[in-house]
Amino acid sequence: MASTLIDTFEPKWNFNITGDDVTIESITPLKQGDNWRFVVKIAESKNLTSADAFVCSEKNILFSRNISNVLIPSLKETTSKNKWCSQTKGEGYNIFSEKTDKDIPKEFSFTLPISENSFKLMIGDNSTTVDASADNTALTYVSTNGICRTPNGMIHIAYEGGGADLWYGNSTDNGSTWSTVELAAGTFESVGIVCKSDNNLMIYYENSNDIDGRNSDDGGATWGSAFTIEDDINLVYFDEADCEADSNDKIHCVCYGDHDVFYLTSDAWDSSTDVQDDDSDDLDNCDLTIAEDDCVYISCIGVANDDLVVWSDCLNGWGNGKDIFIGDAANYGGRGGNELISTSIRNDTFYWTYGAFGSTYSCNATKDTISSASCSEVNSDYDQHAQIVSNTEGYSMLVYGQEPTIQLYSQNSTDGYTYDTINTFTTSCIRMNFVDHNYPTVGRPTDLFEYLCADNSGNLYFGNHTIPYTGDEEEEEEDSCTYSSGDHIYQCADNCNVDSVDHGGNNIIFNGTGSFNGSLDNYANLDIQGSNCYVSLWTG
Repeated sequence: MASTLIDTFEPKWNFNITGDDVTIESITPLKQGDNWRFVVKIAESKNLTSADAFVCSEKNILFSRNISNVLIPSLKETTSKNKWCSQTKGEGYNIFSEKTDKDIPKEFSFTLPISENSFKLMIGDNSTTVDASADNTALTYVSTNGICRTPNGMIHIAYEGGGADLWYGNSTDNGSTWSTVELAAGTFESVGIVCKSDNNLMIYYENSNDIDGRNSDDGGATWGSAFTIEDDINLVYFDEADCEADSNDKIHCVCYGDHDVFYLTSDAWDSSTDVQDDDSDDLDNCDLTIAEDDCVYISCIGVANDDLVVWSDCLNGWGNGKDIFIGDAANYGGRGGNELISTSIRNDTFYWTYGAFGSTYSCNATKDTISSASCSEVNSDYDQHAQIVSNTEGYSMLVYGQEPTIQLYSQNSTDGYTYDTINTFTTSCIRMNFVDHNYPTVGRPTDLFEYLCADNSGNLYFGNHTIPYTGDEEEEEEDSCTYSSGDHIYQCADNCNVDSVDHGGNNIIFNGTGSFNGSLDNYANLDIQGSNCYVSLWTG
């Protein structure tokens, strides 16, 4: 398993200082490993009596020290509450020992776990108070569909960073190096990205009570203005939208709120179909997937008395009462407010996973047996950020975690039914998602599971995980690939057939199998780097 740091953001700490026992010059937060270290500089401090020369915190300080060589009490970690802390806060921990006739130091530091996003300090009898809080939206967050591949080999990502701003990134070397750009500042959530077979892209995201989108018609080089996918829906849960492209580059989306599920397509944005509209039934999370035959499936959890259910235009269609029962979530932990449904479809086989009340569960079925799916508890210790991915040979992996621990665990299956022992998937992430789409076909995993993940410290990573793969299954060829500008590299998995294309002086590189039937003009170059390539050229 390999991972690469893509981007990093740090929380913005705010310090509200009141009182005049001491004059605080500055408070500097420093991120050190799994801890925050705060350096406090005091411009002026009064001679305080032994009864009130305290620095008190509402939370247990891990470590503190004097760094200005002023004589102060011995510094130690303590969990004992002193009278001053108790009288002032009711709860609290003393940073320095109780008895001293010395000044508060002019400079001292203390350390808290990285997971803490607030603290309070009280200094002196009349109490100079520091009320500190971190803007956690300044960290990095990835939603469930934040990464995809285009046929030209590029990896594309979309994510929230630096105050819930909208960011885009790409890699042209399989994730070794990355280019990132901020597309818009604001408060955006549920950010996802869709790759299309023509190498163009769509980013979608929650903006207030709307789901908006932005298109790129040049592979991510530039981005168009925002447009509305769906507006005025009651978005009360996380990851409220999910979109994918079919084999014809038509984009399909599901948007969902408190009681409603809406289905939309790029044929007519902001013109939705009600999948469910029932005020008596609430809803936690939905996932949209597209099978190899372009059938669209919407899976939701927390509906129909906490069942896991599926709608499809290829089965019962859309609308109240047309859902297909998959699993009784109430019998597998019930609603815990943590459910995140994840679905993978390979070779007409469905794989679902979700978390609830401390456990992770899985369900599976074929298209012919979808109404009698098999569901079971996979792990009884973790219930958050559950994701599932499967490759073209049916090898599947469940990944899940539990905040605030910055660690993800996985369990693997070779048949989609039984899962092996727990493995440590990564110790640096808590939220992640995979490259796992049927279209473009380059998004179908084979020997690698590629993923995007974020930790609780503002770091964003790309990684890949090697999986069993024989390569014996018959690979499906893509439709003819037509490009009109730019240098193009055809990877082995593309298996593109390029017919009669005027490339206007651009370079064509075959890195694997495929065929080129056409003309090269304006001094364009054709570079054969792979094997089993069929090339037909003519002049005229």
